[in-house]
Amino acid sequence: MKDESFYPFEFELSDIDGDLRVFAEIIGIDALRKLVEEYCGTVVYFPTERRFYQPFVNRCIVHDATYNPPAETAKKSKVSLGHVHKLLKLMR
Repeated sequence: MKDESFYPFEFELSDIDGDLRVFAEIIGIDALRKLVEEYCGTVVYFPTERRFYQPFVNRCIVHDATYNPPAETAKKSKVSLGHVHKLLKLMR
């Protein structure tokens, strides 16, 4: 990081533009500063919401399918019956 003594002012949220500012408002300016220090100049991939929650969704499907017929679980969770069977097979 740059020499702090060169910068006489505190870094503020108003110094950030656009989408990065929205991100800073969500996670906080200190967390954004740490991310910038670590990943500056690189591309960071953020998964889609579905991909982010997929392990959780799979656990819920397996839990439900152990107490209900797999066809009913597939219908409730909006996945194919084959997917439910595959998850059950993997979790055993």
